[in-house]
Amino acid sequence: MALTAATSDTRIKAIATTSMYDMSKSMSRGYKNSYTREQRQKIIEDLSQQRWDDAKSGNYELGLHEL
Repeated sequence: MALTAATSDTRIKAIATTSMYDMSKSMSRGYKNSYTREQRQKIIEDLSQQRWDDAKSGNYELGLHEL
């Protein structure tokens, strides 16, 4: 309704919208908590191994959290 009014009212100069989303939860538990406990554990193990590999090589690789 407010956006519709903004399209036809010349007094309105700007519109802002916001959205709250818990990105930390999404990254650790998957979109809508879709990861199982086993999947989360695998991600943690993979990222941990990647950190060890990075420490040994002296360079770092990007660690993706998706399966």
